[in-house]
Amino acid sequence: PLHSSPAAGIIDCPIKLFFTIDTSESIALQESPISVLVDNIIEFTKIFVQRLADEEYRGQIQISWSIGGLYFSQKQVVFSQFTTKENFIRNLGGIVYLGKGTYIDCAVKNMTHHLTQHYTGKRAALFSVVITDGHVTGNPCGGMKVMAERAREKGIHIFSVASSRRVDELAMSEIASSPQGVYRDDYIAVDIVDGRPKIKTESIDRIIQAMVSRNVFPLFMSTLCGLPRTTRTEGSARRSRGNRSKCVLFIIHYSDQHQPFLVGVSALRVFLTKYV
Repeated sequence: PLHSSPAAGIIDCPIKLFFTIDTSESIALQESPISVLVDNIIEFTKIFVQRLADEEYRGQIQISWSIGGLYFSQKQVVFSQFTTKENFIRNLGGIVYLGKGTYIDCAVKNMTHHLTQHYTGKRAALFSVVITDGHVTGNPCGGMKVMAERAREKGIHIFSVASSRRVDELAMSEIASSPQGVYRDDYIAVDIVDGRPKIKTESIDRIIQAMVSRNVFPLFMSTLCGLPRTTRTEGSARRSRGNRSKCVLFIIHYSDQHQPFLVGVSALRVFLTKYV
């Protein structure tokens, strides 16, 4: 197993994350030597995964990660099936510069297949980080926008990350899930500063925060606070009463930790007015 089961009373929150990394000619030729940008994108991905942690959140939720990835140009190569972060980091060494043209639609289609082909146990939250410049040389798999929409229909949340500053911004927006302010938000893997590549760790931190925020909070509210996505029954209302104080404290803490999404205050207001 990729992670151990949580203790009794702890809500299990598995997250599956798949990296989709462009190593086509348009990426590699942006800087010299030819592979320097690809090498730095690999380092960006390594740092990203190192910052993920299987952890218990506020004594209520157990977050666990399983990570996989592919790299692509006209073809796609899966360099890591879903595994632990330690194994994934080792597998990063298998990424090479492919060159040639760019078929982003086929890469997104392949990513969707790998994220959705196997479900074991509790259904996981599905995320992909697509690192590309948005430039395509063909659309043999139906088009980038169409494939991104199909991924979203299957419950996959796509973060669109620019490989560098030289991107097709319209294409980057078409790849990203909605809202754009969360899933695009000017994320960039590598910036060129004074002629040298600089890995943008700020983008990593914001994406991880977004993943946890948009997964942990709704899960907590629906599972522990007794606020399911569907209409509550009288039985579920009774079961939730014993957890109200926990919910309020969690929401207040959540608001402090995740203010960029401004969900804590509004959620607290709804909870207090409708359910307490």
